[in-house]
Amino acid sequence: MAHINQLNKERQLFIEEFGLFFNEVGLPRSVGRVLGLLLICEPPHQSAEQIQDTLQLSSGSVSSAMSVLNRMGIVKRKTKTGSRRLFYELDSDCWTKIIQIRLLQIKRGQQIAENGLKLSDNNTRLLGMRDLYVKFGKLFNQMDA
Repeated sequence: MAHINQLNKERQLFIEEFGLFFNEVGLPRSVGRVLGLLLICEPPHQSAEQIQDTLQLSSGSVSSAMSVLNRMGIVKRKTKTGSRRLFYELDSDCWTKIIQIRLLQIKRGQQIAENGLKLSDNNTRLLGMRDLYVKFGKLFNQMDA
């Protein structure tokens, strides 16, 4: 695999845009960059060393990114016959898993707000938080139907 500066401009921009997108939702930019690469690389599986070399990331950054993506169920580890290296590939169901994580966060946010309202039932900040999470929960349930 080529270094990021050896990829064509469109691929470089895509990877960087994906990194920024993930950063906007609170994850490290490197996690998004790794995911962006795994979306467009050929072959679809890459070793940590290939990812590190392509994106010019430290081994620690790649390892951390893989831990996050693996915990989320977005990537899976693979082995190849005759190789001791681990390879990483997007899980075929990764987008469903990302949405499921968001749904759990919505339910958890609603529960936390409701717990807070037990302490102060007229707290407008907590009411606003709960109402927003309830609204998002309903929207997701409508989409699932």
